[in-house]
Amino acid sequence: MTKKAFSYARFSTSEQADGRSLRRQEEAAQAYCSRHGLTLDERSFADLGVSGYHGSNATHGQLGDFLELVKDKRVPTGSVLIVENIDRLSRLPPDEATALIMQLVNAGVDVVTVSPEQRYSKSNIHSTGVWVPLQVAICLAAEESRKKGERLADAWSDKRDTVRTVKLSKKGPAWLKLTADRSSWLILEDKAAAVRRIFALAIDGNGVSKIAGILHTEYPDGLTGKGWQPGFIRDILRSRSVIGEYHPHVGTCAKKGRKSTRKPFGEPIKGYFPAIIDDETFYRAQTALNGRKAGGGRTTGTPNLFNGLLYDATDGRRLTINTTHGKKVLVSSGAVRKIKGSTFRSIGYDMFETAILSALAELKPADVLGKPNGVQDRIAALAGKLTAVNRNRDAVKAKAATADDVSVFFALLTDLDKQSKTLAEELELAKAEAANQQSDNLGELTSLSALLRDAEDEDRDLLRKKTRAALRRLVSEMRVLIVPRGAERLIAVRVYLATGIDRDYLIRTWSASRCREGGWQCRSVLVADAAPLGLAVDLRDPDERNCLASYLTALRDETLKSIVFHGYPVHPLPNGNGGHGE
Repeated sequence: MTKKAFSYARFSTSEQADGRSLRRQEEAAQAYCSRHGLTLDERSFADLGVSGYHGSNATHGQLGDFLELVKDKRVPTGSVLIVENIDRLSRLPPDEATALIMQLVNAGVDVVTVSPEQRYSKSNIHSTGVWVPLQVAICLAAEESRKKGERLADAWSDKRDTVRTVKLSKKGPAWLKLTADRSSWLILEDKAAAVRRIFALAIDGNGVSKIAGILHTEYPDGLTGKGWQPGFIRDILRSRSVIGEYHPHVGTCAKKGRKSTRKPFGEPIKGYFPAIIDDETFYRAQTALNGRKAGGGRTTGTPNLFNGLLYDATDGRRLTINTTHGKKVLVSSGAVRKIKGSTFRSIGYDMFETAILSALAELKPADVLGKPNGVQDRIAALAGKLTAVNRNRDAVKAKAATADDVSVFFALLTDLDKQSKTLAEELELAKAEAANQQSDNLGELTSLSALLRDAEDEDRDLLRKKTRAALRRLVSEMRVLIVPRGAERLIAVRVYLATGIDRDYLIRTWSASRCREGGWQCRSVLVADAAPLGLAVDLRDPDERNCLASYLTALRDETLKSIVFHGYPVHPLPNGNGGHGE
């Protein structure tokens, strides 16, 4: 019985698919089988346009599929894998490439190269005459890839130096068109207007699905004549090309059966494209997108302005809207799911919304600004750190280029790349925070709250979306402690503002009875009130939370009425009854 052979072919650039590279490798495998009496399996494995330098053919390509077959013992022991030469199999660093070959050999699969013709098996791979030439071939393959990488880097550097006069590629965003001399981009104003509309809708609190529905009516053809898809809209909102940046990539795009190997190369080129929105608009949209993600899902008709912001101080779980006795109430999601440790204590949603919006509207710009220039100082510090890390990385790369053993630099370069990525992400977040000036957000929230009180039904949904978006820019989280007191409830609320400032509020509610109407009062609790009220505590801290709960439970009615809410107006409960659940 003849032994079975499998062929594996690879080339690194898609342009080689038009030449003889694949056909030559397949013909060489067939010829080897004919000379040595092997049966070539009908299945052929090939990674076309995939580099072997980073090992993606072994992790995401068809070589990886073959390795899985070997691991699952679906390739018979004694089989042969035929490749044109070692660099078709791998261009990884010597230790990793050797490990890959030994993985096959130790599993009982011989590796054969046809140029030069050599067979690597358990019986011969450790002999000097086989092992040494193999290591030389592996080192040469890795070195050749390193040199290609350097040439590519130099080529990109040259291109980056000329981007002001000649653009790198004819392909650009759908709202731009390259001039005939390739020196600049023209803005297609009708399409740019659609993109600006996307950002405006996102900042107003609309999700990508809602935006797609609106744009289908306003701009039915879309940017490319194919209408609008939520994923496409999300990509536009995340793309920094709208503010003029271009980040060159290397690698190949995803194709059927093969994952993308594209990755950013070098630093973004600022000013490459004409900006169609300003930086502040871009970062405000990022904040809105991140806020919707944190909110945990879509809401219909914006029933909850605080979606994703409210947490029950007792169990740490999110407060969600529930319906109890026909009334809309806020209750711990843990209590709804009957999770151990969560108690069903509810408060009327409409009352809570009105009370908190009224309280926040009383804030002044100085209350929310935090430390002067704190964000700008952080931006400067992060930018300096990022510059230093990138400079160190470039210096290490320069040393590696002249070193005899490049592999000693791999771990350091990996660490520096990771540091650079982390600092770049932190810098973007800091810029987003600086763009969202909290005093402006406060003014916007105050105006929206006033409009919302008097809005007609047809305008309410849009205003609520805008109010929710403004809340998310102003507030990072709210913790709510509900303390039942018979027919009354005390609700302590700590609002954690995005600038790191905290504000405390106390809400008192009571149900209607034969002797009185139901109503509520809300007041802010300042640091000066901390001693008599005991409210200046961090509701994230279990000990402080429990102390406050005990204090509010034991608070005498006379103290509550005469001190806590003296001079604060009484508001009737919605519909004149019931301010909280049972």
